[in-house]
Amino acid sequence: MMAWKKKGRSLWATPIYEHEFPELYKSILIDGLRLDLEDNAVGYQWYLGEYPITPKAIKEVWELTDGQYRRFMDFLLRTIEWSE
Repeated sequence: MMAWKKKGRSLWATPIYEHEFPELYKSILIDGLRLDLEDNAVGYQWYLGEYPITPKAIKEVWELTDGQYRRFMDFLLRTIEWSE
């Protein structure tokens, strides 16, 4: 995992602002993950190579809270140019 944000020491999650989402996504892509649209309950799936990765694993590795992950996914689904 690439350090995409300065680490702080606090008891609560530091906010992640929308202007930081592209940098987070770039770091995730550099680590070899990709996001595909799928015909499943949520409509998308993360992959590392051909292996599906759960949202829980993404949140753990990238240290995202549930709310941060939801906002990040909303951002990605609105801004990524999807090719068919």
